[in-house]
Amino acid sequence: MATTTDERQRYRVRADTEGARAAMKSLGVDVSALDEDAVARAVDLAKRRGNEAFGRREYARAIEAYTTAIAGCDWDRTLYANRSAAALAIGLVEDALRDAATCVKIDEMWAKGWYRLGCALMAAFESVKAHGAFAKGLELAPESVDMRDRLEEARAAAEDELERIALETLAVRRDLAYKLREARAQDRRTEIENQWKQTMNGPDWDIEDYEWRPTFLPQMCLRKIDASRFQEDPGRLNVINYAMSLADLAAPKRSLKILDDTIRMAAYNDAIELTVGDTETLNSTLVISAGGGVLPLIAARAGSKKVFAIERNRYLYRMAKQILKSNADKFAKDTIGLLDQKLQACSLAKADDDSSVRGPQLLTQPSELIVTDLFDHGAFGLGLLRAVDHVGEKKLATPDARIIPSRVRVKAQLIALRLDRVSGFDLTALNAYRWHPQASKQDLYSEPHVVLSDPFDVSDIDIQARLQKALSAEQCSDGMEQDDVVYVTAIKDGSWNAIAYWFECELCDGVELKSYDVSGDRSAAMSSLGAAVQYLDEITVTRNQSIELRIQRDVDRVYFSSTPPSTRPRHANIASWHYDMLNDASRNNAYEAAIKRAIAHRKKQNLRNEVLDVGAGSGLLSMFAMRAGADRVYAAEMSNHMCDAGEETVCMNGYGTSIMFLNRDARRLFTKESEGLIKHGLKPDGVMPEMDRKSDILVYEVFDSGLIGEGALHIVGMAKHRLLASNATIIPSSATVYAQPIQLRIDHVSGFDCSQANRWRWRSDYEGINLELCRDKWKPLAPWKEVFDFDFNNYMENLQPTQRALEFDIDDEGVFNAVAFWFKLQLDEETELTTSPHVGAQKGQTWQQAVQYIEELRVDVGDKMPLVASHDTYGIKFEVNDTELQNRVAKRTGVPAYDPHWHVMHERIAEASHAMAKAVTQNPMVYREAAETAVALGSRPQDFGLSAEDGGEYCLKLMG
Repeated sequence: MATTTDERQRYRVRADTEGARAAMKSLGVDVSALDEDAVARAVDLAKRRGNEAFGRREYARAIEAYTTAIAGCDWDRTLYANRSAAALAIGLVEDALRDAATCVKIDEMWAKGWYRLGCALMAAFESVKAHGAFAKGLELAPESVDMRDRLEEARAAAEDELERIALETLAVRRDLAYKLREARAQDRRTEIENQWKQTMNGPDWDIEDYEWRPTFLPQMCLRKIDASRFQEDPGRLNVINYAMSLADLAAPKRSLKILDDTIRMAAYNDAIELTVGDTETLNSTLVISAGGGVLPLIAARAGSKKVFAIERNRYLYRMAKQILKSNADKFAKDTIGLLDQKLQACSLAKADDDSSVRGPQLLTQPSELIVTDLFDHGAFGLGLLRAVDHVGEKKLATPDARIIPSRVRVKAQLIALRLDRVSGFDLTALNAYRWHPQASKQDLYSEPHVVLSDPFDVSDIDIQARLQKALSAEQCSDGMEQDDVVYVTAIKDGSWNAIAYWFECELCDGVELKSYDVSGDRSAAMSSLGAAVQYLDEITVTRNQSIELRIQRDVDRVYFSSTPPSTRPRHANIASWHYDMLNDASRNNAYEAAIKRAIAHRKKQNLRNEVLDVGAGSGLLSMFAMRAGADRVYAAEMSNHMCDAGEETVCMNGYGTSIMFLNRDARRLFTKESEGLIKHGLKPDGVMPEMDRKSDILVYEVFDSGLIGEGALHIVGMAKHRLLASNATIIPSSATVYAQPIQLRIDHVSGFDCSQANRWRWRSDYEGINLELCRDKWKPLAPWKEVFDFDFNNYMENLQPTQRALEFDIDDEGVFNAVAFWFKLQLDEETELTTSPHVGAQKGQTWQQAVQYIEELRVDVGDKMPLVASHDTYGIKFEVNDTELQNRVAKRTGVPAYDPHWHVMHERIAEASHAMAKAVTQNPMVYREAAETAVALGSRPQDFGLSAEDGGEYCLKLMG
């Protein structure tokens, strides 16, 4: 074997080493007598012996021979590759790895070296690294079939390994979250025990009672409840009556959406006119209304000689009465009779009844036309089918009576309505807190979701036939009227966790109406309803998979069950607005940019970066801070449920040891540096301060639509006073509030004067309305003005109640009945967020605009409207400045600010709400009683006389 001068020099050097001498001696060679060619011949001899032994599968002899050859030639890539293969063959994985790595180091462009390394890595169960090695080898030798086969093998193994690693990591992080949760619970137990010791008086309940949480199970919706059992208990009866009073008070304001729904009102107008027009003489019509009071007027105008009208509750009755009175001059007296009873109390007067003693619950004659719009977003939750059955049972209709609507069809599709990754963070832990005991009303036009199936038919109910069946005294089913199994095909891969469903109804021949348009066209469906969503336990589906779905329907609702059925118990709920906030990319990006700049600026100055995140919620802003390089984060969150969810989220993202969640009101937090600590550095309640030292950056997002309604001024003030270092950075740093007088009211609906309905808009403070989504329902009457400016660093000034006189120049005629106001947040010098309704796509969906209603006043172009804006520490309000306003009496429209009877009940319920909140907070046994009743109301609301929406929402209030 010929050798070069350079190779001979290498042989000489290697032959002079101890290892080489030992190897040569084993071959019976005298090293001192060797020259360069002799070393080369020895290496070649050892290599051939190694190859021969490898061929005979004598791998140990092959390794020995290759080792001898390497002793004299340690730069030969082939020798290392061969020895690696031999070592791997007898299970010497570490040796094989070492030789393969050396082979690649000698020549990174040799494909076989990468192949050997990949094989060794696979044997070492390092499939991810092996995949990389084979990929590099295939890049160098794309024609190699062996390399391609092993690459595929490594890819499959790597996927399994990554999944295993991910699962192990998640398990560790989830375990940390549970341990942290238990530690917080133990701290709370200790705190309670200390309070008992300090007062020297323990309550009549145990700590375990305090820790009790209500439980909702999906199957509870299918089990009929004996409401009388709850009503026999005075405490539970009070809860039921309270919930029903809340529902009664809320009904008129909700019905304003019906009056504002032009598609709905136009369709009913057409259907009634067509149906009445097809009848030679229509003596009587029975209208069972969902609210608003216009349907009886439409029926009378269409030609019905007598119209009986029934509303769902006492305040809807008052609302309808006011609207009928406003239009009394359009019809002969007594054409429309408004019954002061719910439908269930109404019956038909007998022929021999004395008319002088007939109560308002008696109808004088059966009706030839029945009109009802008792629809909710879930179709039947407002009692549509119950109403039809009652009309038939009590013979309130003639045998040949027609009904509007005549048919209802329910359709559905599978969807994924869940959080996945937001701003790069895994927020899937929050999905467990997103549920509803009934069907949630969702704005799927703007709510991010994934459609996983084509629409499919759910239920088809012939309402006309149902009425005829009820009139013929056929008994309607008291249980499930439908129980079907269908198979739905998935159109893509995904995690299925919800059913979106809606209804399409045939009011009469040629007139149809739907609650939701699956194509996404808002203008094609009713604006007052929308899609219904039933949540289920999450199931992974693949494209073209056939999914078994059970559909059950009773008289009140449609119920969907997956296979296997949902069984996950629910103990807590997170409000839907929180998910809207997390899906708001503009908000998230703005906050992260400001946080990154603040931390980077402090790092340049070698300053600490400990962050206090107040109102931490999901922990998203806290994770922004850690990703930006914060030293640590204290995340303060008042809600126990939200604290659990947020803590689990930060743990699942790997921040469990750097973000500390504090289940506390930030106004009651202390640091070890705080003033006011008692002996041994304890807080006034005798426990240790929650924070080691004052923070360097305050991050907070505790703003409602009116800016300060959630206590932002108090929170920042207390943080500045006790929790922040003197040079701390505050994000946001300031805010500016703007206001504008607007007209937001109903005037005429279907040609009838409905202005008196506006008195039912009132509430004691402002409400949040997304004015961007209803631009055709309101108009500005004057240019907007800046109202208040809050510099959050000047907290003492912000906490002082303030008034400011404003004067608006009216530039459009109309009726001034509301002030819209919004704000701009200055996060730092470069970033701002605005909630203005005039900026379009620049604003995300986190905040709505605040709207405060006032008594109506007519205005003309050129008028001056003087207002007084004021704020305390929890809210902003506006009043007309009567000392500056001219001709207030003349400007009034005749619509009062609110209905007086409703207002009296509102004040009583407000007092009851305060008393109930105090009772359930102070005594866990009272909370348990109230929560168990609320779960029953949410599971089976109709068994208690509540609508599905009212029962579901009340349940969530107690479980939120």
